[in-house]
Amino acid sequence: MTVRALLRILCEMEIRTEYKHIPHTATHQGTVVTIGNFDGVHLGHQTICNNSYTIARQRGLQFLICTFEPHPMELFAKDRAPARLTLPERKQQLLSALRPDVLLMQNFTWEFASMQPQQFVIDAVVKAMNARVIVVGKNFRFGKARAGDIDMLKHMGRTNGFEVIAEDLLSTTDEVISSTRIRKHIIDGDVASAARLLNRHHELPGKVVTGKQVGNKIGFPTINISAEAVLVPGDGIFAAFVDVGNDTNVPAAVYIGDRPTLAHGHSIEAHLLNFNRNAYGNNAVIQFVKKIRDNHKFSTVDQLKKQIADDVIAIRETLESCS
Repeated sequence: MTVRALLRILCEMEIRTEYKHIPHTATHQGTVVTIGNFDGVHLGHQTICNNSYTIARQRGLQFLICTFEPHPMELFAKDRAPARLTLPERKQQLLSALRPDVLLMQNFTWEFASMQPQQFVIDAVVKAMNARVIVVGKNFRFGKARAGDIDMLKHMGRTNGFEVIAEDLLSTTDEVISSTRIRKHIIDGDVASAARLLNRHHELPGKVVTGKQVGNKIGFPTINISAEAVLVPGDGIFAAFVDVGNDTNVPAAVYIGDRPTLAHGHSIEAHLLNFNRNAYGNNAVIQFVKKIRDNHKFSTVDQLKKQIADDVIAIRETLESCS
């Protein structure tokens, strides 16, 4: 989707953070609603939202996506909450690109979490969203203590004038697509498999900070990136594209690890190919394409330099195949 097309959608779309604040004009035709955490906005989420959009257009209804911020686990048990796959701003961008007429990024507070399932359906889904159709995955649960399920939702639909469509969860040949599965791939460093399930490269946003300048000394200057609160892939050397400042899709060799040969501690560094501008202080986003190799301790700096040179050749070839 082009930037212009996304801007047009954003101008036409209502974005709210409280269901009570959804304007009547945004739902007066009746809506097709899809509800979920949409953590990562992966291929399964995209499919259910695209199906909901199609139903809305076929029936002359408006399309509403309802998601929650923060993730409920961040409220209930922050120390056990899953690492984020996207920051809230990026999640909003990705959901906006799925063309809802209304995007509800519901504030997930203790007050909201305490709503009984029936209250959530009547107050939020029926009155505020004016739902005519609700499209959710078959594992959908809602309300206080996740007490509401598909059977309850269908029963309430019969008495409150909405249809419930419970969709099978999208699967690959071996397993259901899920945020948990994607996290495991990323933690294992298998960013290529994660990308297939996300339908895009896993992104790590951060800021360019001053490092130890070791890369300059060995002929491979790098930018050090202080990452934001998004899941960092397991250690290794990766082929990636980097957005830095106003430059986008800069090919790069990315290193994540504790730099065992040089004993300089853990870092996230990117050697930007064909790039010689000062990047310090800029925001950056790493888009991980493929892991090239595991981290390794070399006996000498010369061995390290030879390996990096070989890595760069492999990374160029990998990224050229993506162009």
